[in-house]
Amino acid sequence: VAAQANHLASRQFAKRQVATARRRATQIVERSADPDGAWLPAAAALVERCRGTLAWSYAHAYAEPDDAKRQLFACAQKQLEVFTEELSGLSERSPTEAAAAKQRIVFLTAALAKYRANIAEWEEVVAAGEGGVS
Repeated sequence: VAAQANHLASRQFAKRQVATARRRATQIVERSADPDGAWLPAAAALVERCRGTLAWSYAHAYAEPDDAKRQLFACAQKQLEVFTEELSGLSERSPTEAAAAKQRIVFLTAALAKYRANIAEWEEVVAAGEGGVS
């Protein structure tokens, strides 16, 4: 419950960071040869979505009756959390620091999107097995 509350609070912060990332992206484009700063707000928006995914994932892990499946889910959940924290930190940096970390931010955004999709797919499979998704 505490982890879920922490992720929900972090999600609210992440929502505000999306607007900040848009301003930083504009500054990056204005101050550098990079003609596209869309990667920074995209990263911040993904962090916000991942925070929401993490918030509900704890309930799913708790409710999973199969110990092996729960452990596998917990491993995927942990990776999502680790990458979310790293991307969050990188996307909150100053425009100059974010521009210098662009390659890592773009890589993490792609990797994190896959981890998040994996977690979301897992939930859909569980719901389908319970008759919740058609």
